[in-house]
Amino acid sequence: MTVGIVGLGLIGGSLAKAYKKSQHTVYSYDIDKKMLDFAILSGAVDDILSFENINKCNLVLLCVYPDAAVEYLSAAAPFIDENAFVIDCCGTKEKVCNACFDIAKKYSFTFVGGHPMAGTQYSGFKYSKASLFKGAYMVLVPPAFDDMAFLEKVKELLSPAQFGHFSVISAKEHDRIIAFTSQLAHVVSNAYVKSPSAKTHKGFSAGSYKDLTRVAWLNEVMWSELCMENRDNMTKSMSCHFRARRDLGGIPMAENKRYITQVQENGNVMISEDVIATIVAHAAQEVEGVEGLHTRKSWGGKNMRISIAEDNSLTIECNLIVKYGYSVIDIAKNAQSAVTSAVESMAGVQVAQVNMNVCRIARQ
Repeated sequence: MTVGIVGLGLIGGSLAKAYKKSQHTVYSYDIDKKMLDFAILSGAVDDILSFENINKCNLVLLCVYPDAAVEYLSAAAPFIDENAFVIDCCGTKEKVCNACFDIAKKYSFTFVGGHPMAGTQYSGFKYSKASLFKGAYMVLVPPAFDDMAFLEKVKELLSPAQFGHFSVISAKEHDRIIAFTSQLAHVVSNAYVKSPSAKTHKGFSAGSYKDLTRVAWLNEVMWSELCMENRDNMTKSMSCHFRARRDLGGIPMAENKRYITQVQENGNVMISEDVIATIVAHAAQEVEGVEGLHTRKSWGGKNMRISIAEDNSLTIECNLIVKYGYSVIDIAKNAQSAVTSAVESMAGVQVAQVNMNVCRIARQ
């Protein structure tokens, strides 16, 4: 088998060594010419992968960042043999798979999304090894999920890497899961070592400290791209994490009130439920025809209820007192609109639903 490998970092370098160890022909391309020359000199690579010889490859492995993978395949696609398989090894799947499935269809070769679940805290060809993937999981995103013969063919092509298990999943579900199992772990580890206490850990740390801090040593360029590309799933995972920390008392909050976490570039903004309630009360009572808000004993003497969903969106239920002579329906609709607009513009939080209960008519 002739294999083309794009990118000679930790993943690409390890794959090159694994295929070469199994007596396959390995072509490779990397933007670092010196690294490419070294890989050839060390015997991990037979020759430089180019558009002139990529048509000889039975398998092409894209071991670069997501944007670079799509860019390379777009340029190389016209030269790839129609019987060849192309598999990416990127850490996120939806963007890459959406683009590469279309490219493969246009040029009649086969593309499969892939994510080898193996690595170390180090990066680069220097740390690559042929045994990196031995016994590890390989996640596959195939173009079809009901063709067992096709999946067996993919496993056969990847056999030199010695993966121990294969998981088949959609690109969207992969990115949702990986935001929690991988990306959030890197963010938490990175934040943890920024504590002033980290400077004095020597002599007081053992396995737990090493386990939690290992992945803080990371390739910041690659992980920034992966986290930004998967930011919607990352935000949801981080929101759950912050809520759990509050429940454990990890973030001191007054009177155990609920807070909404807004993840910003330079930190987090915590918005109290009381702040939302104040905005709602002012917005509703400024609507013409609203006399005030009605309190309920069954609500603990409150005049509204605010529910915060996992994605930080709000459902608001409010009790209105409407002035006599006004259309109840119109006042409720106007109050809904006013509350939604005020909360979203002032707090920057999505309002999923506003329910207005007209509880009483106030006579003049």
